[in-house]
Amino acid sequence: MQIRIKNFGPIKSLDLDLNKKFTLIFGKNNIGKSYATSAAYLILKNLLKIGYENLDASLTEFGESLRESFYATYEDLGNLRSRFSEKGMKLFLCTDPFEIAIESHGKNLLLHKNSVPANKTTTHPDIRHIHYLPASRSGLYQALSAFSQIFAELSRSRGILKKKIDIPSIPEPVSDYFLGLSAIRTRAPGTDNEILCIVRETEKNILKGEVLFDEETKRMVFLPRQTGLRLDMSLTSSMVSELSPVISYLKYLVAFADGISLIFIEEPESHLHPEAQIRLMEIFAKLVTANVRIVLTSHSSHMFNKMNNLILDKKIDPDTTGTVVFKETDEGGVGTYISTDELGADDENFLEVTEKLFSEKLELIEKLNSGGIKE
Repeated sequence: MQIRIKNFGPIKSLDLDLNKKFTLIFGKNNIGKSYATSAAYLILKNLLKIGYENLDASLTEFGESLRESFYATYEDLGNLRSRFSEKGMKLFLCTDPFEIAIESHGKNLLLHKNSVPANKTTTHPDIRHIHYLPASRSGLYQALSAFSQIFAELSRSRGILKKKIDIPSIPEPVSDYFLGLSAIRTRAPGTDNEILCIVRETEKNILKGEVLFDEETKRMVFLPRQTGLRLDMSLTSSMVSELSPVISYLKYLVAFADGISLIFIEEPESHLHPEAQIRLMEIFAKLVTANVRIVLTSHSSHMFNKMNNLILDKKIDPDTTGTVVFKETDEGGVGTYISTDELGADDENFLEVTEKLFSEKLELIEKLNSGGIKE
């Protein structure tokens, strides 16, 4: 299955191959990475809602549901056109034996079915569950948790309220993320499987403690190793609070899912020291081996280089791994798959910045030696 994106907000073009088990998307800020993953998530979410096998017969239902999701996420469908031209948004869901074209037309989405040549058909992946973990996971979680308490108090006091209160708009992937954490069910002790073993490894070697879900308060808590403390996320380090939602999704949802799960993770390296970023990439490689599909966005050269090392070490399969790099053009970001083989992925996405810093250092040293830099 592929999702092709054209003229969508900051994106000029991207063909996203969802048959890959592990997809890594790199690129500068404000170039389209989040737009791409959120659009793919919403399309897949609504596709799973009606079922792959029912898409042909339920195309109208799929279109109406998708329109509601896009409206909830982007507010005005008229804003989905390219930011850099007058061209309208076009999305294509490519699967066997046809493709669905999705276009913005004013405040509506228009869907139509196209036949696909036999030599270009693509099967759909056997994905049964999808999750979206946005950037700034900790801040969003804590803010939305506070809002839920505020709304509860306001509802009790609505008789004395004299002004209308507008509820802030929350993109659907973000609200799904919060609702997923709020609906967690804990499992009986002694339950074990491969994904849970990977979770425990992450808690031990990266977090140095255990992430738990408190069913009474409906909140995550952190138990630092060998302390006896039980900390709310607001009292933990930024690394712990950013990774804890990822751990919770894996521990309480993905590990017990009845089928393959796909997780979209934005900027998993946020607030992590380079050593922790490298260890986290090792964890992702093990999760993919355990049949968890992952699509992640990143700005980290450390994660990119570690991915290449894991390919060389045969712990990541290059045939099932896709590496996308977004480049700037006058008409928006263009996402392109770069060649990934047994030697890894070769790209200059981070090399340019490294070379600039090194050249700057040499120039400053030269000025220093010549007396050109004065205190």
